[in-house]
Amino acid sequence: MKNKAGGYPGSSGSDAGTQVLRYLISLSIAVIFPIILVLIFTFYSCTLPDPDKFIFPFGLISVMSGAMAGGIASVRLTDGGMFSGIVVGGIYSLIAFILRVIFSAGGGGVGPWLSILIYAGMVLVSLMGAYLGRPRDIGRSRNRKIKKLKS
Repeated sequence: MKNKAGGYPGSSGSDAGTQVLRYLISLSIAVIFPIILVLIFTFYSCTLPDPDKFIFPFGLISVMSGAMAGGIASVRLTDGGMFSGIVVGGIYSLIAFILRVIFSAGGGGVGPWLSILIYAGMVLVSLMGAYLGRPRDIGRSRNRKIKKLKS
């Protein structure tokens, strides 16, 4: 699929090394953002009478928000468009899967089908972030509305 410049994603005059660096920056945003949210939710949970029942929802919100932030950052930083959201979301869910395998001794507390849904959800939320974060041509549509109002 060609981009607006007439080339393929990532071919608008930037080399592959620059694109990889931009994807790594997007991934680092996707990883750092949930860590900050987990810290905020941890301090908030300390004020609750029963914080145990909020661990899974707060963790899920943090992870999905990280996927959204990664999708938005990837579409803003790279030339890949929506494809960059899929790439960042896929790598992000792969990192989450590897971390789960390394650190969970008893399976992580959720079933295999829920885990698959969560990993697929990470990719879809990252794609949604790429859709929401894509640049829009606001000036052109605004000028059309002004011309319609004048005539």
